[in-house]
Amino acid sequence: MANELRGKSWEERYQWINQAKEKGNKMVKEDKIEAAIDEYMRALCGMDFSSYSIKEDNGEQKERDTRVKRELKAPILNNIALCLIKQGKIQRANTMLDLVLEADPTNNKAWQRKIQNLISLA
Repeated sequence: MANELRGKSWEERYQWINQAKEKGNKMVKEDKIEAAIDEYMRALCGMDFSSYSIKEDNGEQKERDTRVKRELKAPILNNIALCLIKQGKIQRANTMLDLVLEADPTNNKAWQRKIQNLISLA
């Protein structure tokens, strides 16, 4: 994976991660849960955008960070949580959902899943 991403621009890296996320989504639809988790984890591992920091404080880096959290990190973590729920691993799913909400506190899907999980544990 590191070799695949070496030398790629910020946007190319973003697209690579998004493609890995979409591949994981397809695997979930095919009920290949373990393979989907692996693909989502692969996408998360490629998510180091730190070398693309913008030196000037012109707001562009903050905008990029927000974009990565909301468009990539939160959905990928949310999808991993869904896979864990399908496997009956509710506690682990809740931990993953906490990470989603840390990245995007307004993520309605994560809140809904978290509430459903807490009800099922009661």
